[in-house]
Amino acid sequence: MSKQPANNDIEMGGGAPESKYLGNESKSYNEPAPSIGFEFVPAEDVVPKPVLLNKLIAGLLDKLNEAGSQYTGDLNAEGLRHGSGKLVYIDGSVYNGAFKNGQRDGYGELTLKDGTLYKGQWKNGKKHGEGKLIHPDGNIIQTVWNEDKKDGHATLTTKDGKIVEAEYFNDLMVKKDDQNPDCWHLAPLNIILGIIVWAMGYWTFNNDYSRRAHGYVVGVWIFFILFYLLECGLCKTNGFIRNVMRAHEAQKILDNLKNEAPKVSMRLENYHYEFVRRNHRYDYTQRTSSIHTRDFRYSEFIDQSANPSSVSHMKKYKLTRLDLILDIQYTAQASQSKVCQEYNLKKEKISDTHHDLTVTSRVEGFTSEILVHNGELGESLPFYCNSWVYWITHLLFIGWIVRILFVSNSQRVSYTVEKVILK
Repeated sequence: MSKQPANNDIEMGGGAPESKYLGNESKSYNEPAPSIGFEFVPAEDVVPKPVLLNKLIAGLLDKLNEAGSQYTGDLNAEGLRHGSGKLVYIDGSVYNGAFKNGQRDGYGELTLKDGTLYKGQWKNGKKHGEGKLIHPDGNIIQTVWNEDKKDGHATLTTKDGKIVEAEYFNDLMVKKDDQNPDCWHLAPLNIILGIIVWAMGYWTFNNDYSRRAHGYVVGVWIFFILFYLLECGLCKTNGFIRNVMRAHEAQKILDNLKNEAPKVSMRLENYHYEFVRRNHRYDYTQRTSSIHTRDFRYSEFIDQSANPSSVSHMKKYKLTRLDLILDIQYTAQASQSKVCQEYNLKKEKISDTHHDLTVTSRVEGFTSEILVHNGELGESLPFYCNSWVYWITHLLFIGWIVRILFVSNSQRVSYTVEKVILK
């Protein structure tokens, strides 16, 4: 999900009571229209169709991206890009590096529109060899690439400097360390919350308080109980246990996801700030005046997810925690079409002093976590993979034992459902 900042944000608080509305007083969108891209917007009744990526059209992505691009650099006798050069795509992405017979080949750096940076080797226009992918949030993936697929040993560096070792098998990631069994990666959060609940329960019933003080203590105790139960419910261990299936069932889900078209929705919220009296003082409060939604239109997409047969690697372990990640990408042409469609929505529907535009992507049937049971047919799951056991042990404040058993006896695998919207 991407969220664009509100137009002309105001400073909360202060002002006079008669200043009921602040912000863009024209209540309309006055930004200039994009100079390019409207010709790429499909008709309203378009139905997205998948394009099967094969050797005959393997260069389709490059052709779509390079339409309207600007190149400065060396050329060969046939007029093809050859040597060192710079290629600026119509969506603002930039490639700096080596070319060979018109293709990116050798060392090069590609900076995408969203700030993602790839530094590494290329071959025939694709990432191939050693390379480093730097995300805008600061996370870094350094690994070996094979025709745009991550394939080999990898070092993952998080934005806070933590280093994680992993292996990629045709873009299927297997982490060598395991995720924290607690919510929000705050170990040992569950144990700490359990100790707090036990301690506060003991103090509540074994100390003399005034009626008023006792009410406060009980209220705080109930708050921590609810927080503890919330953490138990949101824990990824619970999510996996609730969604257990066999390997062939998991592979069927991945097959279906590969065939599904991505759905991209734009949501425009109009709102304003009203100056109201609250608790003997005046302050601003946000009021939504209207909400408009519209689907992003496109005509073709390809699926670049790893082959579901890659998950056969999961069968080396009796239990596999399959993390599914949704990644929707755009060619330069589709990206510019998206900018124009966002502009049209804002131009037509903005009707208040402020607005937020939110873009969400989804694929039908997508689920974020699956526990794959690779045992023999008829073999039951281990006791710590039972929802009843999970909740009973957590109500007895010993659920951390189940979490440790679960994580230490299963393998974590990440599978990216990767779609590219072409045009």
